[in-house]
Amino acid sequence: DREFGLEIIAGDTQSVADTLATIGQCLEALATPGFLGGRKTVWLRDVTFLYESQVGRNESVKKQLDALVRRIRTGLLAGQTLVISADKVDKRTAFYKACSAAGTVREFALPEKAYQAEELALQRAAEALQAVGLKATDDTVRVFSERVGADTRQLVQEANKLALYLGERREVRAEDILDICAASREAAFWDLSDAFG
Repeated sequence: DREFGLEIIAGDTQSVADTLATIGQCLEALATPGFLGGRKTVWLRDVTFLYESQVGRNESVKKQLDALVRRIRTGLLAGQTLVISADKVDKRTAFYKACSAAGTVREFALPEKAYQAEELALQRAAEALQAVGLKATDDTVRVFSERVGADTRQLVQEANKLALYLGERREVRAEDILDICAASREAAFWDLSDAFG
């Protein structure tokens, strides 16, 4: 129930005062039970102070953030869920470690190293095909990944397209991918220069 069970707190702060107020608001929301004792979700959205920024290094902000860490470690009220979304988070901090220990951390960033990004792309491609009930060999998954890329939405869309194209058949072949999937993978500049060389 979004009207009574969801509290959204904007975490995109530019100053120390705004950041302190935001963390304080989050702590207050976590101290308040849901409407009529029902479930409640607190969403600290688009947080900008969880990495080594000028605001994030401020001692007052660190103290206030420590209070939030203590709250996460001791546990939330029954029926409460805390969701935090941020572009960057310093994984060395007590905050990140507390969130990892008490809940689930989902990271959607691509790795910086090319071989790690390639492994992640292959994993996502295999998952997208399995999600629609298609079977593929490792070589076929590689062709799918090379054709479509690592973007999850694009992979899901192309896997659904493949499933419709194949009809009753569940085994995917490389020719099927080349026939029906749009080439949408972005290549790095050095890939182009290597190919040209």
